[in-house]
Formats: sequence, structure tokens, C-alpha cells
Amino acid sequence: MEKQIWIAITFIAFLLSFTVVGIYSATQKQNTTTDYLLASRNVNPWLTALSAMATTESGYVFIGVYVFSS
Repeated sequence: MEKQIWIAITFIAFLLSFTVVGIYSATQKQNTTTDYLLASRNVNPWLTALSAMATTESGYVFIGVYVFSS
């Protein structure tokens, strides 16, 4: 029973953190479409590389799971 309580508390904290991030993001001013899509070209190269690698790995996993389930 105690384990289920901790799982519930962790899940609620997770949802609250996503809500806070969403509200914060919604309050930030975005002047143009370019500013929204390109983040005013102020994104660090390491963050771009991390995003590209995560996308690539996600694609590999998706394709691999599909192949093994067929």
C-alpha cells in the first residue's frame, strides 16, 4: 500500500511540473512565427545535437520494434 501512495505522489508531481512548464511557456512572448519556430536563433548547438540524436534513436527504436513484432 505504501508503494502505491509513493507512485501516486510521484505521478501527481510529474503532472504538476508539466502544468507549470506549460503555463510558463504560454506566458512567454512570441513576436513572430520565426521567433516561435527558430527560438530567435538562440539555441545552443549542443541542444540541437541532443534533439537530433534523440529523434534518430526514437526512429531506430520504432522501426526495430515494428520489425521484431512482425
